[in-house]
Amino acid sequence: MAALSASPFCPDGWHMDNPASATTAPPDNPKASWPKTPDGTIDWEVVFESSESGLIPLVMQAQSIDGVKACTTLIIDQLFTRKNDEAHRAKLNQILTAVAGRAESAGNIDFARDGAIKILRSVKQERILKAAAYVAKKKREAEQGVSSRTERRGVAASIEVFSGRKKIIAVIVLLSIVAATLIGIATFMSGSPPGDETTKATEEKAATGKETVTDEVTPSTEKPSPVTREVGGSSKSPGDEAKPEYPKTVYFKPLYWVIKTKKGERSFTYYQPFAVVPDAKNFTLVCTKLPSIKDSYNLAVARIHPKTGIADAATLARAAERAKARINNKLGAGSILGAGYVVGGDKAFQPNAKPCH
Repeated sequence: MAALSASPFCPDGWHMDNPASATTAPPDNPKASWPKTPDGTIDWEVVFESSESGLIPLVMQAQSIDGVKACTTLIIDQLFTRKNDEAHRAKLNQILTAVAGRAESAGNIDFARDGAIKILRSVKQERILKAAAYVAKKKREAEQGVSSRTERRGVAASIEVFSGRKKIIAVIVLLSIVAATLIGIATFMSGSPPGDETTKATEEKAATGKETVTDEVTPSTEKPSPVTREVGGSSKSPGDEAKPEYPKTVYFKPLYWVIKTKKGERSFTYYQPFAVVPDAKNFTLVCTKLPSIKDSYNLAVARIHPKTGIADAATLARAAERAKARINNKLGAGSILGAGYVVGGDKAFQPNAKPCH
């Protein structure tokens, strides 16, 4: 994949061949330098979303509608370079042109950014699904290979057992089976099978007139707490009070953030955005606009994040105010009452948050 040339739209020295190293020349094997997941496939989440070198943050830096279109076009063209990609590449560029045209008519660069990001995220999701399918296929093939080899070894061993020089082994196996069968028949004919405690207890009761208790169960001394039943099958203990569902705090999926330490080393952290919604109507509205809301939080942090280290509480508070204003501007005044971020590792951090479940 050829490197992106310097342009007024994408930063100088930035290369599709190595998004994680913006100032290095493309290597002979470009994909070898891309970030990988533990299973060996390209980590498309990092390639697209990394705050330092990801494709989406790159597009977010464009300062004009033409810049958004040009930078996104470059990315699409260099992600889809194979001959059989032509139709798909043309379709994506057609959608991008339509988005840019509407943004130009409205004079709204945010509309252009949002549209371009949706296109790129659809490509990201497609690549992630393909990578997962590839890994699953390899695993399945490996398991089938092991199963086939085991089955072949089993068949070969069976043939060998009944071959000329192994006949004695076959005779021993046959005699063992016959002996086991005879023992089973003798046991069955003698009465109760070994270890049948129920039969032993029954026989002893018949002989002595007393019942033998083998396992003593101590009754529980705990008293069940009183429960009040309500219509619909719900239960509530006396004294519980119904808590209002709204305003509700909604935690979104964490943002992966690449940072630089004071020593100049690369590291990463997570910032988890959250919003306070006033009612069910706005909760539904927020849930239908998750990609746009994520972009608002992402952009708010990117604009004021320190060059080194993790953003402090004051910085995140300012970013949250920016995100809140941007979201309410997009969805309507009062759509969210508050916004904020939780840093990875904090007690309130919820890595597996499902905001609309």
